[in-house]
Amino acid sequence: MNRQEAEDIIYASYLEAQKYQNYDDPDSKKRHPEYTEELTEGLGKGVPGHTICVTGSKGKGSVSVMLSEMGQALGYRTGLLTSPHIKDFNERIRFQGEMISDSDFTRCVEATEDILSSVKPQVKQGTYISPVGYQALVALRYFREKRANLRIMECGKGAKYDDVAHVPHDIAIINNVFLEHTRELGDTLESIAGDKSHILRKNCRYGIIGPQMDNIDRIFIERAKKTGTKLLIYGRDFWVKDVSYSKEGMRFTYVFSGVSFPETMGLPLEGKMEFSVPLLGEHQARNAALAITAMLLIDPSVREKQEELQAALQRVVWPGRMEIKSQHPFTILDATINRESAKSVKHVLHELGMHRVTLIVGIPDDKDYVGVVEELQDYTNCLILTGSKNPHYVFMKKQVETLSEMGHRADWIDDTEKAYHMAKKYAAEEETPIVILGTTSVISEYTEMFQKELS
Repeated sequence: MNRQEAEDIIYASYLEAQKYQNYDDPDSKKRHPEYTEELTEGLGKGVPGHTICVTGSKGKGSVSVMLSEMGQALGYRTGLLTSPHIKDFNERIRFQGEMISDSDFTRCVEATEDILSSVKPQVKQGTYISPVGYQALVALRYFREKRANLRIMECGKGAKYDDVAHVPHDIAIINNVFLEHTRELGDTLESIAGDKSHILRKNCRYGIIGPQMDNIDRIFIERAKKTGTKLLIYGRDFWVKDVSYSKEGMRFTYVFSGVSFPETMGLPLEGKMEFSVPLLGEHQARNAALAITAMLLIDPSVREKQEELQAALQRVVWPGRMEIKSQHPFTILDATINRESAKSVKHVLHELGMHRVTLIVGIPDDKDYVGVVEELQDYTNCLILTGSKNPHYVFMKKQVETLSEMGHRADWIDDTEKAYHMAKKYAAEEETPIVILGTTSVISEYTEMFQKELS
């Protein structure tokens, strides 16, 4: 078995079920984490150390990577599961920061196929073993082999019907929640938060809640009462202040209220630590606060290891998340596909004093490309629309017409590399930075392009 064959096995059940499913059905009708739950529990129970599961509408990947770097810096044998990948599927499963090798990946897939043989006869027509569940089983097996004592597991879209959220964990993190994936999770903020609240499960000791809108905290508080989970809430128990920007990243102060932390004898009533992170956006400072809080729960002595935490944060590289790709011309790359995420981009541009930019947008027809363009219209000097070669996404030139009818002029260049070269021309003429926003497949193509330019 080679790597591609192993990947095909992971998606086989899902692809077989697709022809029997209604695209518009929610996750509650499509997803069946019960197919893998017993197996993930078996691989996830009785292992040493800690397991942290992370969900949210935005930033869960960044938090997961920060946790991985911090864990390694503090001496933990650290496993990390994230999705989606930018270039290679192996990026999703890492130990001590290194991607799983092709040989380990294929071997773990073969072993997972063996244990799933007892489950497959139970899978009804039109239902499937989730690729997310499959990769969680592969990751858990690999982490066991590597004797990981800190496992960080990033959930997919939601939690209630997400296989990863069913992995036994002692700490859960819920980053900020907003309207996204409404087809799968529900069309209200409350329904989406309700789904994600199911990451708080029995035997999950602590829940760390990121900043929320519209009093959504109450949904997590109610869920925590049912599961017996102790919550630490951003703005009440910990927070960031004194956030400052530069083209190199962010500086901020992390503040915690020691009285809120259970079983942490010796913590002061309030403490603070100064940090910097090579990422842009105030949300990245808040993401770091979530990760630092988790590490304090695991080991209160972390408050005396600021240098180790700072070194870990300086190593954080998270492709396509407000990532600085070039200084000449200054170019930012971000996986933005909706209006809410575009607000964070706009805030960064404002803080950096960049009030006119050349904007490349590569967002599929069924995502919120209109909302992204509208949110950034006051900052956009030139707008270029593009699309990826990925056959699973639809990018049509009709986007130009739709935006034109709304008063937004745009050029259409269907090749991402050609779109960037055109943007460089505009940027040179107008002396503007370049901002590239798009779906993961577009970000992947640009990541490869920049890597080629450096080689």
